Amino acid sequence: MTSDVLLYLDGKWVLGSGGRTLDVVNPANEEVAGTVAVAERADLDVALADAARGFEIWKHTSPVERGKVLRKAADLLRERAEAIMPVLTEQQGSAVSLGL
Repeated sequence: MTSDVLLYLDGKWVLGSGGRTLDVVNPANEEVAGTVAVAERADLDVALADAARGFEIWKHTSPVERGKVLRKAADLLRERAEAIMPVLTEQQGSAVSLGL
């Protein structure tokens, strides 16, 4: 159910520069649910530069506009909760909680 997770760097989904991945293991049954890309130092440098560029835009964004962005993110999370819940449940090996 869990898909393979890549790194989002410089506007693209990529495998880490070292090409390594780690298994995501369901602790309830110890089955591999998917993989996650391993970030190397070079990848972290790219992510830091991305964050710095993003902050330059964000710091000039009005509080009202920031609020709109955060509300939109919350709305999307709520809309996708039914799809996200089984993935998180599998990764954590826990029971499904319906207390949304």
